[in-house]
Amino acid sequence: TTTTTTTIDWVLGSYGGSCTDACLQAGGMCNVDPMSLIDTFAEVEFVAGILGTSCYASSDDVNSSMPGKYFGVCFAIKGPSMSLCDASLQSIARFCCCGANCPNNGV
Repeated sequence: TTTTTTTIDWVLGSYGGSCTDACLQAGGMCNVDPMSLIDTFAEVEFVAGILGTSCYASSDDVNSSMPGKYFGVCFAIKGPSMSLCDASLQSIARFCCCGANCPNNGV
């Protein structure tokens, strides 16, 4: 019997940290494309659930440090902005894609 394990590559960064740093600590490499697709409240809440955190509210922001979380508020990226691996904000814990498997629920 062969068992296949699928790894989810979303990582919750530390407050004020970049996704580059969070992914290095997790043994992965930042993949900015899936992060830039998190542009709806449903998607950011879906990723928060994967990361084991929750949102009491959701919003969006044009800052390249999104998606992420400011305490209980989760932020999607607001187009036409793009997420950047090296971006950081002191008050934001980033939602970081650190590999190839970063589902967003396609919402």
